[in-house]
Amino acid sequence: MNDVITGDTLANGDRADLERVYWLERDGTYLVNSAIRNNEWDVRIRAIDGAGTRPLVYMTTNTSSGNYPGEIFRVVAGNVWIKDLILVGYVEAVPGEIGNIPSGLIRVDGVGFDLEIYGSILTQTRGQHIRTEGSCRLIRIQDCVFSNMGDLGRSNFGAGKAIDVRGTSVDSLVMVNNTFVNFQDRVIRHRSSTGAIGTLIFDHNTLVNGMSYHG
Repeated sequence: MNDVITGDTLANGDRADLERVYWLERDGTYLVNSAIRNNEWDVRIRAIDGAGTRPLVYMTTNTSSGNYPGEIFRVVAGNVWIKDLILVGYVEAVPGEIGNIPSGLIRVDGVGFDLEIYGSILTQTRGQHIRTEGSCRLIRIQDCVFSNMGDLGRSNFGAGKAIDVRGTSVDSLVMVNNTFVNFQDRVIRHRSSTGAIGTLIFDHNTLVNGMSYHG
């Protein structure tokens, strides 16, 4: 999937359509073997409407380089908008793949951009599903399930978080009508952060089977 999205360009390397929305087939399976880095363009990706299971997006080893992707999406300079997908850190049907469980699914490096996720499932990381190293304008998580955060085989009790804001600021962090299940540490990590969360809305969320090591 990453090859299709990153390769959607003109002959001169410019994006073919800056307003593109990528529609994934329901009951479909998609593989990512290198992080999708959006530099000066927005990512909009969703399931088609209708019946069927939400599209499965798995991280997998890049057979050319032998490397495992660090994440599915890496925000360099642009917004990310996701709807009705299932993002998975490794191919669960292959038992040995658990050794590749990644530190995260989405990482934000750029400053001043939006990350919005609706109606999706994010699962299977050892660190955190979302990590921001750059200050976001808006993070909105709505009608989602975050599950299976943490892996003591390759991490520690302080890992296993839903969102790790680290030392950055967020203008608005909005989390509404979500479920968080099977997590080792915090739903939101902002401990000792040097940046402020301007507005935090945490409304109608359900937390199940959390170790909550740091609270």
